[in-house]
Amino acid sequence: MINSKKDINTLIAQLSKERTNSEAIQDEQDETIAQLREELEKQKSITERIMNHLGIAKINK
Repeated sequence: MINSKKDINTLIAQLSKERTNSEAIQDEQDETIAQLREELEKQKSITERIMNHLGIAKINK
């Protein structure tokens, strides 16, 4: 139960800190996802070149 303005301000500060932390985590996750997508594209390109070199037709794009 919230009994005072001080309690409300404390809760607001906690929520603000949690939001900031959450945004930082989201930014890190977005960067990781972007890096993984880039690596996946590199691996797909390498696989395609190997398949072409071996004369194996692409099944899926």
